[in-house]
Amino acid sequence: MEVFTRHLHQHQQGIQRAIATADDDLHDQLMGIAEWLLSQPPLDLIRLSNSDLPSLDKEAAEMLDTLAFEAVLIPIVRVLEHAHSKGIIEHPNLGNIAGAILSSIEGIHAIPDPFVLDSRLEMAEQLIQVFLRGMAKP
Repeated sequence: MEVFTRHLHQHQQGIQRAIATADDDLHDQLMGIAEWLLSQPPLDLIRLSNSDLPSLDKEAAEMLDTLAFEAVLIPIVRVLEHAHSKGIIEHPNLGNIAGAILSSIEGIHAIPDPFVLDSRLEMAEQLIQVFLRGMAKP
């Protein structure tokens, strides 16, 4: 548990640094987050929720669940809220969008090397473009 707690704090600091060093630009901030996430071993939050947390006592499980939420998801939500406040994006549930962004970027870790197109970071760039501009033809 201590190792995962430390791992989450490192992710929180890395994500916050990525956001702080990016321009006040949603695309750049999301790319910084993606670059950080892809430079680290995958978090595998699905395994955490489905296997690890249920095996812990309730108090420890709630603490880790809250820490994961605050360390990884909340910084992405805040970036989206900031863009929303500037009129750049519109969506009724930015928490869902933040979770989808996180899951999409983390999922790139699972792609076997022979199927990686260009680079994992380039794949993240393509996903971020879909989140920002959609797939519809202009």
